Order: sequence, then C-alpha cells, then structure tokens
Amino acid sequence: MKKGMKVLFVGLLVFLGCITVNAKGKVYYVNENGVELDQYEYVFLQNFYFDTFPEHITQEQYNTLIENDFFNGTVSRVTSSDEGTKSDFHVTNAKTLTISKSCGQTCTVALQADWTYDPAVRSYDDIGFYFLGSSMSYHAFTVSSSTSYYQTFNNIISNSSGFGNTVALAPTGSNVTVASTLIMNTGGHVYGSYQHAMQSIPFSTAQDYIFSLGGYGHVFLFSNSSIGYFDGMGGVDIAL
Repeated sequence: MKKGMKVLFVGLLVFLGCITVNAKGKVYYVNENGVELDQYEYVFLQNFYFDTFPEHITQEQYNTLIENDFFNGTVSRVTSSDEGTKSDFHVTNAKTLTISKSCGQTCTVALQADWTYDPAVRSYDDIGFYFLGSSMSYHAFTVSSSTSYYQTFNNIISNSSGFGNTVALAPTGSNVTVASTLIMNTGGHVYGSYQHAMQSIPFSTAQDYIFSLGGYGHVFLFSNSSIGYFDGMGGVDIAL
C-alpha cells in the first residue's frame, strides 16, 4: 500500500460517517427476491458492501440488518497507511480487503475482499475473524459474488476465539467479491482475514486451520500440510 493513504474513505460518500436517524422512505427498488428498499437503504448497501449487493439481498438478510439497527448505526471504515497486517484496509496488487462496522446496541461487522482482476485459480477460499476481547452474537451471512454468480455459504468453523467460513470462489464472471457479516457485541477488537488458495484444493484442506493471532492475517493458523496452499495475505482489524 502506498504511504500517505490515510483518508481515502473520505471520498466514499460522507453519509457513511455518522448516521443516526433513518425513517423508512418510499420504495425505491425491489430486487430479485422481492426485497423492498428505499433510496437511502439502496445506496447505503452499495457503499457498505458492493454495487450489486442490493440486487441479491434476501428478505432474511435484510430483516437481520433491520433488527440490528444497521441503517441507523454509526459507520466506520478508515483507510490506513500501514503495509503490515494491522490496519482496517489492506491492499495487494490482486485484491483489496476491507473491514467495516455499523454500531448501535450491537455492531454489524463486514469483512470484504474485492478482486482487482479475475483470479486465475477459483477453488476454496477462507474468510474469517479473530476475536480479541470481543464476542460474536451470530453469523448473519457470507456471500461469494461475481458478475455472473452469487451464492451464500455456511461452511462454518466457530468458537469463542474466532469464526471462519469456507467459500467456493465464483467459478465464472468478473468483479469477484467475497464478503462475510457478523453481528458482534460491542467492546473489544476483531481481526479479519481472507485467504486465497493458489491452486485447486479439496474442501478438507481449506478447513484445516485453527484460530490464532499468529496465523495468516492474525486469524487463520493452517496445519503444516495445508499452509503452503494459501497466499498469506495480510489482515485487517477494527475496534468495536
């Protein structure tokens, strides 16, 4: 990451800074699942996640966000000039990893990996979190997406130390994105990591890990037989 990139997020719509009041407006968009969004919600989802996310969100996912006051929370996503593994925004030539939160009585925490170019290998990847003085209420949803693919995943390994989900990377299409959302209790710290398999691997290899601050991205500590398959991308973190 280039030095001096401290406030790139300022250009990402000012409304994502501190928003506390949002009354449901008139229907602006109805997606493929029949979910009705007002204009504020539609734009909010595009900026918190990715441009096509409002097209695919399910009623269950929307209800989860509403129940946790997502659209009324105080949102934080700040860029960092750190090139190591401790920041809220980590960039490589291939992909960008971002962690965001919208907090009220609970925090909706989203970890998102956006591919800069189409990945050559599309196998099983891992996305997950390490909890440091923090605790998860529940998993909201994890999606793998591209211009021609959208799928949710629940291949979960979870305990009091962390949460991981193994996803199949979109087999076709461009603008590849993987995103995972947790509902967290306030307080403490959460680390996020996305690990890409550099060659085709079996599902069991992708799930051969434990949670550790000493692991890839301060989250995934793979076994000796599995570690060589993953790219070791640096992680991100955020205080709750």
